[in-house]
Parts: sequence; structure tokens; C-alpha cells
Amino acid sequence: LCFYKALTHGHVAIISTIAQSFVIISVAISVVFLHETLSLQKTIGIIGSIIGIILVSFRWNDLLNLKIRNALPGTQYALITAGMWGFFYILYKKAATDAGAMAATFIIEAAIFIFLLPIIIRNGIKKVQKPDWKTAIVSGGLLAAGAYVLNSALIRAPASIITPILAASPLVTTFAAYLFLKEKIEPHQVIGICIATLGIILLS
Repeated sequence: LCFYKALTHGHVAIISTIAQSFVIISVAISVVFLHETLSLQKTIGIIGSIIGIILVSFRWNDLLNLKIRNALPGTQYALITAGMWGFFYILYKKAATDAGAMAATFIIEAAIFIFLLPIIIRNGIKKVQKPDWKTAIVSGGLLAAGAYVLNSALIRAPASIITPILAASPLVTTFAAYLFLKEKIEPHQVIGICIATLGIILLS
């Protein structure tokens, strides 16, 4: 909710970059409180992933056309988003470890629905003339499958390793947008994809 609130008030290039910094918080919590250890190779991989993610998350034209006074709105919500996401995936790991991947997936997704239901009832739902049920079902299935795979990964590997890989989702989005939506990939985004990919390889 904070992320969408940030997007309605701020600039996408700024908001998305700040929000993706949640991985730094997750890694810090994992090392300090979960006592996870990082080798030099893993540390370099995490740093590379973060740099690559930041490069992929914005376009130069957006930043060049952005005025300073327009950059600040929404950043407070983006910072809150980064903090909450950072803690969320640590709690996600605990739930997956304690309850198992399948049970954790069901419990967390059900909790999200229960939390959002009063907000949906209060604000109402925009009426859709022709609901695209096929897209909705496929999207829901991919979301559930992704949550299950994430829980399985968190059971088997440290959160400090999984969260940087998870945060690399903008790489997939950027590449998919290029293939299917014919969106242009800027040179710095190509560099970001390469750096993040190398970082993920080091983490694996």
C-alpha cells in the first residue's frame, strides 16, 4: 500500500529505486540478527546485484527532466516501503522454516487477503466492464507459485542470499518489456543487467 501511495505522489524513477533498496535492510538484518555469515565472494555478489538493480530501475531521461521539487513527494512512502519489505522477507523466512513452504504460502497469502479486505470494502472496487478472467487466473497462479518457490528457497538458503536475487526482478521485467512491449532498453540498463547477472552468479 505504501508503495502504491508513493507512486501516486512521486516519480517512478525515484520511487522504484528507493523501494528496491529493501535488499540492503534484509541483508543487514540477516547478518546482525540471524547471524548469517557472508564470504567475500557473496559480499561482492550482493553489492553487484544492488548496483545492477539500481541501474535497471530508472531511465536517464526521467531523471534529467525531473526537477528537484518534484523528486521529494512520495519518497517518505518509498522509504517506509523499503523498510517494511526489508523486515517482511526476514519474517517470511521464519514462517517458511517453522511451517514449511506450502503452509507458509497459504498462511501469508490468506493474511494479506484478510488485511486488505476491510480496505477494499471501505474504498470499493472500480467496476470493470469486461473482466479479463484468463489474465487474472494466470497472474494469480504465477503469484502463488512464485510465493511457494520463494518459501522453498528461504528454507534451503540464507535470507541474505535469497533477497538480493529476489530483488533482481526488475531485470526480468525490463527484458520482458523489451521483448513483448517493444520498450527500449537504455545503455546503462544493459550495463545494470550484466552487473546484476554477474552478482547473482557469484551468489549462487
